[in-house]
Amino acid sequence: MSLFRMAEDYHFSLSASTATLSFSRPILYTSLTLAKDSTPLLLAGAGIAALLLLKGRGKGVSLESLGYSPGDLPKKVYDIPFGAGSSSPAWPVITNHPRRYMVSYRSADGQTVGNGPRRFMADRGGRFHAGLDLYGYPGDIVVAMEDGKIVNTYHFYHDTYALIVQHDSGIVVNYGEVGKNSWKEFGLKIGSRVQKGKAIARVGLMSGGSHMLHFETYASGTDHNIKIKSTKPDARTRNPTQYLLIAKALHQPRDKTVSAEGGVRTIAADNQENGEIEREMTTIVRGVDGGDEIVDGP
Repeated sequence: MSLFRMAEDYHFSLSASTATLSFSRPILYTSLTLAKDSTPLLLAGAGIAALLLLKGRGKGVSLESLGYSPGDLPKKVYDIPFGAGSSSPAWPVITNHPRRYMVSYRSADGQTVGNGPRRFMADRGGRFHAGLDLYGYPGDIVVAMEDGKIVNTYHFYHDTYALIVQHDSGIVVNYGEVGKNSWKEFGLKIGSRVQKGKAIARVGLMSGGSHMLHFETYASGTDHNIKIKSTKPDARTRNPTQYLLIAKALHQPRDKTVSAEGGVRTIAADNQENGEIEREMTTIVRGVDGGDEIVDGP
């Protein structure tokens, strides 16, 4: 019989003669079964193993293992740590936007991927972009990337609002530029528990007409967003790029065809979501620090 479930990746079960500790990751499945001859030793060993596994959450999957080449990895920005959460986070926006999986950043080989002004720490003139902007339409569903608890909701920017969620893995996410009180549609408030992949809000519409999900990550215990005015931000600040790239790699369809011309790489993929198959074209622009618009925001 199953005794307990340890987060989303781990499971311990006990039968009449054996005990089994198993854990699964996107690229790994392991199961350990031991004879129940020495019950105290068995249970102690299983408990220690579980604690070690839980301590290592978010570190069991790497971008390299998900197919990223060394040159495509995100470049560390001003020594700000990357945010690390669950090894299998959900993608935070449910949308039909053609750029729905675009994560903008500077790569290790020095080039810009996506839309430069939307990346983390983009220079905004006297301040720096505290998060990373994801494409979506007004009213699109925002979902929790992991299980967790809402620790704050507040007015954010230009008639939009934000939720801060302390996720169980330890990462704190600021889901910004969502619609006013849109979380109430889903019966949520400060203190509410949220579940991975479940709706928590809707993408908002700023007074100037822009719409996106502004995404920030912080160290555990943070309950408000932190503005960045220098290249040495608050120690609680985390770079969300790697965390989002892991979610993207797990949820965006695998490439079917790749062509490269004039520095623009176009990837075509069959995308299956909610039982429907769509044709998706994603364009990654290399070596251009810009994009189709200058995006304002915190």
